[in-house]
Amino acid sequence: MQIEKKLGDDIYILNRQKQTLQYSSHEGEITINLNKEVFDFDVGRIGDGCGAGRIFLLFATEIKAFNPENQEYFDVVQDLNQACSIEKKGCDLFIEDADGKYIFNLAMMKRYNI
Repeated sequence: MQIEKKLGDDIYILNRQKQTLQYSSHEGEITINLNKEVFDFDVGRIGDGCGAGRIFLLFATEIKAFNPENQEYFDVVQDLNQACSIEKKGCDLFIEDADGKYIFNLAMMKRYNI
């Protein structure tokens, strides 16, 4: 299964079977090999307040941010239960897992129940 998202001229394709995320832009193409299954992802938009340019990867129990510039990951949210969706709006990540829906504010690094 593939999930494709577009952000301006940039295209992001998550191939869940191969566990890869492909990113294409005017600057070139990057393929990220993921070591475990990613269920969803979203991208930080430049100028939206938080996480610009970073790719937020939703795993079953956690969210990691990937920085394409330095190819590094960092932990954002842990202790999720069978996570299934993520959407980024401004500084907020909207997350859904088996236990409910949450907002994680990137500026405050704090999670709120919806």
